[in-house]
Amino acid sequence: LPAGSPDPTAADCAEAVRKRGSYLGGELALGSRFCAVTDEGRTAYFKLTSVPAGETPVRMEVTVWDLAG
Repeated sequence: LPAGSPDPTAADCAEAVRKRGSYLGGELALGSRFCAVTDEGRTAYFKLTSVPAGETPVRMEVTVWDLAG
């Protein structure tokens, strides 16, 4: 997701996954944001709130939306 844009809605995330497909790796920086679709078909949004440093784990804010209908 573009930096500096507002947090996405479920529809925004679903469209981002549909257009861009899978994220396969690379550097993740503080504030990195991405969307996913779970095995159950739910749309999810992730935002990195801390990056690993030594023994410090990655921390994220995560939103998972219920299925429509």
